[in-house]
Amino acid sequence: MLIRFALVAEQLSSVEPALLENVITELLRAHRHGFHLLVLSRQSAEFLYQFLKLSERDLALLQRVSSQYTQTGMLFQRASIYMEVSTNNYFDLKGNAIFAPITFLGHANLGQPGNLLVEDAHNDGFVIDFILRNVRDIFNAPRYSFVIQHGGGSGVEKRFKEAAASKSITFCLLDSDKKSPNDELCTVSRRVLEACSSMWPLVTAGTLPCHEIENVVPSDVVRMLRCAEGCSWNTFVPRVEAWEEANCVSLTERFWLYFDVKEGFSNELALLINPLDKKWLDDRLKVAGFTAAPWAHTGYGTNVISNLQGNNAALAELRRHVRGKNWRDVFSPMCNQLLWFFASAERLIT
Repeated sequence: MLIRFALVAEQLSSVEPALLENVITELLRAHRHGFHLLVLSRQSAEFLYQFLKLSERDLALLQRVSSQYTQTGMLFQRASIYMEVSTNNYFDLKGNAIFAPITFLGHANLGQPGNLLVEDAHNDGFVIDFILRNVRDIFNAPRYSFVIQHGGGSGVEKRFKEAAASKSITFCLLDSDKKSPNDELCTVSRRVLEACSSMWPLVTAGTLPCHEIENVVPSDVVRMLRCAEGCSWNTFVPRVEAWEEANCVSLTERFWLYFDVKEGFSNELALLINPLDKKWLDDRLKVAGFTAAPWAHTGYGTNVISNLQGNNAALAELRRHVRGKNWRDVFSPMCNQLLWFFASAERLIT
């Protein structure tokens, strides 16, 4: 996370020297390890350099960080979220800033990276890291650093609350499980999001703008995978997508975003779709060629992401997509949020 330290001499003079020394040492350690990004104003640095007893190593890094202020000083203005060091005795949220009391920073273990809590560390973690690595330059965002934590499906709610109780810096990325544009979020995701308002302010959550992680991968990339061989959806989905493109359907209402990639679809499941989306679905089923019931077609199975990891051609195609405008029109808010939440400095030690 970007941690902005821009306290003036008058504010710093009111802080107990031992506490201030502890805070600065911890912030410099987090920056040195590349776990967070410390932005230190030169005015703050001059006071700290003059009045604190820091090691030579920390003094050198203090000077280095403050000398970079010309380049980093305004980053907070375009950050989707950042931490502002405050002399208040309480946390406060203003716009995209989390004002954190310096008394908290004196006791926090900031020398650790933030946690990305996902429902499936193997699948979700791989896809999200791949995406962020390939779009960071487009968003002109700093480096990022996180540790992937496994939530275990419905267990993610428990892990989320544990993260808040331990006062760690954690972002929980949730499946929406929505099967159509007007569908409700799944119960687990709703509960986690509802808990955010009463939780530790450095623990937050957001949902994928699609059914689940497989829907982040465009359909033509999925069709390149071994698990797609012989799948009937290889014919149905392109028909629907061609119709949606020809009719200029909003990118956030496209069929693939809500399709159960793993399980597929049937006429029985169609009856469970939100009534507000009946026409939305009927149009697409007609184009796909589904008419009289019963009909059922299995999906691509549970190995979509595993197959993707070992397919260089598919990964290259996925990179092309995520750097393209259409994909980013849907997923940019998610990428921007994650890149800034986990903003970090370049690692300075081995």
